[in-house]
Parts: sequence; C-alpha cells; structure tokens
Amino acid sequence: MATRTQQDLATAVLQDLRLIAAEETPSAADRAYVINRYTEALEELRDDGLVWWDANAIPYAVFPAVVYYVGLVVSPGFGIISNNNIDEALEGAKRRLRRRVAKRSTGEATELSDY
Repeated sequence: MATRTQQDLATAVLQDLRLIAAEETPSAADRAYVINRYTEALEELRDDGLVWWDANAIPYAVFPAVVYYVGLVVSPGFGIISNNNIDEALEGAKRRLRRRVAKRSTGEATELSDY
C-alpha cells in the first residue's frame, strides 16, 4: 500500500492553508507544529475508530481527508480560524474521513451462517 509521511502531510497542510507556495519548503518550526498537532489528533481519531495506520505511513486513500482534518486542527495556531468556530468544521471533517475509511461493499455474495 502506498503511503505518505508526516513531512508530506505537514507540507500539504501548509500549502492548503496557503501559508507556503507549492514550490516552497516549510520552516522547521511550522512543520514541527503541524506534525505535533497531527500526532495529538491521531489519538482522538484512533479512539473514534478512524485510524488503522502508523503515524508516519498515511495511506494515499485517506491522505486528502487527513490533510483537511489536520488543516482545521492547526488553523487556530496560524490565526486562520478561531477555536470557537472549529468544532462543527471538525465534525464535518470526521464525516469526510469516515467515508474514506469505510469498507465498501464488493457486491459479492457472502455465506450465511446460522448459530
């Protein structure tokens, strides 16, 4: 399974928030801030049953949803959104992530078992 790293995540989050341009490299402090907040958020998401991957091996399939979620988490730290307005947005981001991690039906029949 193809994955992305925490550094990839930090760069993508900072680009999405338009704090750095596409060709720029984030500062070490900004990168560390995003990674630390991601690590904290990961535990909450894991408690909600939304994470199965290692912190530094984010699957491509969920990467955009994780970037969006972490972007919301770090936004107050960069003065983009206030903490007062973030709860509803985070719930929406969790729904988005939940859709990405849900196991989709293959359409194949399953065997019935009676107990």
